Amino acid sequence: MGFFSFFSKDKKETLDKGLSKTKESVFGKIARVVAGKSKVDDEVLDNLEEVLITSDVGVETTLNIIQRIEKRAASEKYMNAQELNTILRDEIAALLTENNSDDVDDFEAPIEKKPYVIMVVGVNGVGKTTTIGKLAYQFKKAGKSVNILDKHLYIIYLEEDSDTDLKIGDDILEIDGSKIDSLTDISKILDSYEVGSKLNIKVKRNGKEMMKYAIVHEKDGRKLIGIALTSIYDYEVDPKITFTFSNSESGPSGGFMVTLAIYNQLIDNDISNGLKIAGTGTIDIEGNVGSIGGVKYKLKGAVDSKSDIFLVPAGENYEEAIKYQKKYHYDIKIIGISTFEEAIEKLESMK
Repeated sequence: MGFFSFFSKDKKETLDKGLSKTKESVFGKIARVVAGKSKVDDEVLDNLEEVLITSDVGVETTLNIIQRIEKRAASEKYMNAQELNTILRDEIAALLTENNSDDVDDFEAPIEKKPYVIMVVGVNGVGKTTTIGKLAYQFKKAGKSVNILDKHLYIIYLEEDSDTDLKIGDDILEIDGSKIDSLTDISKILDSYEVGSKLNIKVKRNGKEMMKYAIVHEKDGRKLIGIALTSIYDYEVDPKITFTFSNSESGPSGGFMVTLAIYNQLIDNDISNGLKIAGTGTIDIEGNVGSIGGVKYKLKGAVDSKSDIFLVPAGENYEEAIKYQKKYHYDIKIIGISTFEEAIEKLESMK
């Protein structure tokens, strides 16, 4: 039996039904983008790109889709919005068929290699934890041993209008007496409460356990408490570093700049050389700077804050930033960065 063959027809139909709101939401936004348009122009492509990225399609995939539509727009005539919408669906389907996954239904893990590690990758909310749980259940049912490393669930974002006294950085331990081990646990608990209910939440903050609260509200048919969570490992570092974030300073796309700020605090000289530096990008344990979504919005934020320099991941993100700099005549120096070491070298060369 392959990884995914345990989904029966009925289960698949249930899954499809559960995903229908997401599909309707994304394609509903796309329909509004193309409504009333008879041709593909820069405005349509910019708006379409924004919809795809904000819907967590991913930067690389979004750019791929946009490039495909641009190519077809140059050779085909679009008569109405529905035709453009259909072509978009065709291009997305074409991308999915190019992932060399013809054998996915019969995929077998080489369990003879022990320990066998499965890496699950995806943006927030796509169901990584749920998928891991299902895989673990199937392996256990097959008589195999499964070890899932426990991680803390930390709050990385709070909606501004949320009715709660939770804070970014809180480690969620329990909700109304129920232990929380995953995001799925929270979803199940919220589904059992009415909108407006007050939840008593045990958290660990600054090493101390305490009780906080959150009021359940509804958005797009889902019950929420206005928080975004991530699983984080604990690390020991020397010297010990303590820092705090505001609501707008969290998330993977801030990793590179947070690392740069910490580095600047640990050295004798100021690498900014008196310049106001803004930037964006993820960063991994090897110091590689990764691409992010919504570059044009982050660039505009840097310009609005009167920054002198905008550091951006090299490659497509850098090219996009340059494109919008030229389009809107932004007065800011844009530097493409591939690694943390490269960022240090370029900043030091500006002395």
